[in-house]
Amino acid sequence: MAVAVELSARFEAARVTVHPGWLLAALLPALLGVLVQAVAFGALLERLAGRPLPWLDLTSMYLDAQMARYTPGKVGLLAVRVAAAARLGVSARLMVGSLMVELSSWVGMGVLVGFLTLVASATFVPMGAGSFGSVSAEVRLLAAVLASSSLLGLLALCFLPQRRVPQLLRRLLSLSEDQTELARPLLPLVLPLWHALHWSCWVLSGAILALGLGANVEQAALAGGVLCLAVVLGFLAVVAPAGAGVREVVISVGTAPFLGPSAALVLGLTARGVSLLSDFVCFATLRLLVLRGSRERA
Repeated sequence: MAVAVELSARFEAARVTVHPGWLLAALLPALLGVLVQAVAFGALLERLAGRPLPWLDLTSMYLDAQMARYTPGKVGLLAVRVAAAARLGVSARLMVGSLMVELSSWVGMGVLVGFLTLVASATFVPMGAGSFGSVSAEVRLLAAVLASSSLLGLLALCFLPQRRVPQLLRRLLSLSEDQTELARPLLPLVLPLWHALHWSCWVLSGAILALGLGANVEQAALAGGVLCLAVVLGFLAVVAPAGAGVREVVISVGTAPFLGPSAALVLGLTARGVSLLSDFVCFATLRLLVLRGSRERA
């Protein structure tokens, strides 16, 4: 809160020019990122259920739950998924378990993609303004620790056989006791790959937003990496609805050293706007498709 107040006090609107064309362009990869995340979840749930599931109903439910995460504590996300379990023909316990597996991949890849984007900027761009070296030391240290932990966790989940998973956890996840299934890893490798694409979309969206605020290419790449880390940290802040406030502060603090406090604050706010709009557009579109399908069947 103190950081937010300080940044607000240093805000100078006259020095920030937002180009609407860039902001609109940033929405395109954000929309793709939302859809990729939905596809990743669908593939995971079908694998855990052991059978194909109706794509339209599954995707619509997923986007309903994404909108529900804006409730305090994000309890709406889980509630919507559990409520839809019977309609999709899966158990509520499996739905809860799928969320745990999904989040382990989503969070891990978010940290990895964000951190690697920052490191790549430092590797291929001379140190100085707009380089990884200009990102605050706290952000760099936190990113390095989280990235190392995420990499180890993802490798373990992608290669550790299910038989090594504690039986209590296997029951919670409703995993099959078939010997063939027990030889498979808990986390299918395709899931982190889908999530890598999802986070790459957000790197691109954040970079476009930064370009719209007058950043150069090097600064824009850094901003995209910081955005990924901010989204993860915002989600982990369970009390904040969809990370409201947390994400904006992390983006502002992480990008202020090379964008300036005013542009950094605007970047955090516009990133939130793009995120909200991409969620709503995908949600509304799928809702219309579901309603149209229902009318045709009637």
